[in-house]
Amino acid sequence: HTAVWDALNYFFNIIFLLELLLNFYGKYFKPFWHDPWNVFDFIVVTNGVLDMCKIDTGISLLRMLRAFRVFRLFKRVPSLNKIIVSLGKAIPGVANAFVIMFIFMSIYAMVGVEQYGEFGDSGVYSTFSEDSVDRNVSSLTARGNTHGYEYYGCFSRSFFTLFQVMTGESWSEAVARPNIFSADEGHGGPILASAYYASFIIIMQIVLVNVVVAVLLEKMVSDEPPPEGEDQSERKPPSAKYKGRDLGGSAAEAFGGDSNLGDVSSGVVGSLKATFRVGSCRTLIATPPDTPTVEPSAVEPSTPVPSTRPPSAGDLAGHGGGATSQELAELRGEVSGLRAQMAEMKALNASLDEKLTRVLNTLVPKDHLTA
Repeated sequence: HTAVWDALNYFFNIIFLLELLLNFYGKYFKPFWHDPWNVFDFIVVTNGVLDMCKIDTGISLLRMLRAFRVFRLFKRVPSLNKIIVSLGKAIPGVANAFVIMFIFMSIYAMVGVEQYGEFGDSGVYSTFSEDSVDRNVSSLTARGNTHGYEYYGCFSRSFFTLFQVMTGESWSEAVARPNIFSADEGHGGPILASAYYASFIIIMQIVLVNVVVAVLLEKMVSDEPPPEGEDQSERKPPSAKYKGRDLGGSAAEAFGGDSNLGDVSSGVVGSLKATFRVGSCRTLIATPPDTPTVEPSAVEPSTPVPSTRPPSAGDLAGHGGGATSQELAELRGEVSGLRAQMAEMKALNASLDEKLTRVLNTLVPKDHLTA
């Protein structure tokens, strides 16, 4: 098997070396070294080439780097790369959760050293059974230490013991039960021991460990791409969905079902569109939306102020736009129609004011309106 292993090792080292050279040639010097994955590939491939050439570097750590060649898959496989990127983004939040866990474990470790550090120092401890007969049980562990020194002899031992309790690895029988079922005085008794371990399990194993998992999941979900068929560039603001819609019907329904509002608004818009489509008319009828407003006091006397009234036939004829008499007649008719529709809108406005007044009089007493 040694020959087969060496052959496979040479084959993959050559493949990795060729891939690294092509990557270096395609990205050139500066972009290549700015990518951490490329630096990692260079270190791993260089170590493989040195090993293939039987060059002893004298550093065993470099030989161990060959095992990390599998991490090259994280750059090549998008799903694995996404997990690594999400883990990197979750480091700040996870670090905060780890700090909280470290604080709680330190507090419980100090309490454990103080309360159970000298448990079973004599080599035995008293326990009780259902018939209330005390029995002496050996407190020596498999390594020949007493129970208190083995698990709570110092802060580091107590901290590691609590880490074992948090992971749930054989903690109940070896760690907790001797303290809970001890009949010796001076160690708090079974009630304190039960509260000590139960509260630690609830806080650490049930709450804080799940907080770490929640932070990781939140980062992974936040990096999810949009659903298929949904383009981010096609998303419009909420106001855009009302753009271009005829709101006349909705307004009529809001004000008592009067359909004249929708007819008048659509008629006015249609007439305005027809008016501005007159190709031979060169007179500026409306100013663009981005034109700045000029106050009358800020205009010099010699500066002509553009009129906002509709152009007359004389204005159009004298402007030199080349409009025919037929087009002028059509424009006069459209202007007359606009004036008639404006009169209808004024009447409709008065009707709406009257309806609103009746509604207010119905909802609010007159004495409140007078006040």
